[in-house]
Amino acid sequence: MPDIRWSQYVQSTGLMETSRRARFTPRITARLIDMFSLRGAGRVLEVGCGVGILTRALAASCPDTSFVGLDRDADFITAATRSAANEGLNNVQFIVGDALHLPFGEEAFDYALSYTLMEHLPPVPFLSEQKRVLRPGGTVAALSMFPQSALHSVPDNIPGPSAREQELLALVKSVIASLNVDADIGVAKWALKPYEMPGAFEEAGLQEVRVDAMAIPECVGKYNEESLRVLAMLTAYPREQVRIAMALEQRHAKQNPGYASLVTKAVQEELLSLVDERMKQRIEMRTGAAPWEVHVGMMLAVIGRT
Repeated sequence: MPDIRWSQYVQSTGLMETSRRARFTPRITARLIDMFSLRGAGRVLEVGCGVGILTRALAASCPDTSFVGLDRDADFITAATRSAANEGLNNVQFIVGDALHLPFGEEAFDYALSYTLMEHLPPVPFLSEQKRVLRPGGTVAALSMFPQSALHSVPDNIPGPSAREQELLALVKSVIASLNVDADIGVAKWALKPYEMPGAFEEAGLQEVRVDAMAIPECVGKYNEESLRVLAMLTAYPREQVRIAMALEQRHAKQNPGYASLVTKAVQEELLSLVDERMKQRIEMRTGAAPWEVHVGMMLAVIGRT
């Protein structure tokens, strides 16, 4: 639908910046560069770049390589362009475009990659379009996360949500579920099982298809420098759910006069106050016994050559 943007009803620029910054640390970025042999790759395209966290991280680490980030959401591209300028990156540009109709001629790039995008688009056309814009011998790589394979280990003394916080969050989630627009946007509509992904690459005409994987740790501990980024991400998720619920209700009210919103300003303030207090307690614990939280995600990479 024309009035629906990913940044409005699925994931905001702020949450994407926070979550991907926690995920694509310098250590993880370095491992990706080695996995994909990106140094000196010539020209690299990230399809569905969002706010450009990964593109910018790669560009900063590979100054002799040219990067282009593309996304159909103009708000994401505006944020990515502004951040790249603030970071002084001169080897990256961001443009608005459609992943199924890339605004480039044939043989324009040496490498095309995507992160958690393949599941939202018809896989073979998605991959074929990237193959079209690559030079002979170019590489296509699709990165996907599988939450069901993640490891979560949290000690009992970590403060959990109160009964009231759970009650309010359940209300927010019920509103999102009832007014959901994921089907209109195509969220996870074409998700494949891991064993199906290499076959999609082969069907798109890619050669030398291989599978790789990487563990993505997002841990919290006293001596872990990434802890505050992870805690910021955990705090951002309930805020994002409230924002989406309120945006969906506003949209629904315009289409249905007389609709009474359930996620009111009072609900928003009370829920976020409870979340903030819980996270404040968690941050203060880092100066004491420093209990660790261990969260490890699994990222699958499928790679093929033209």
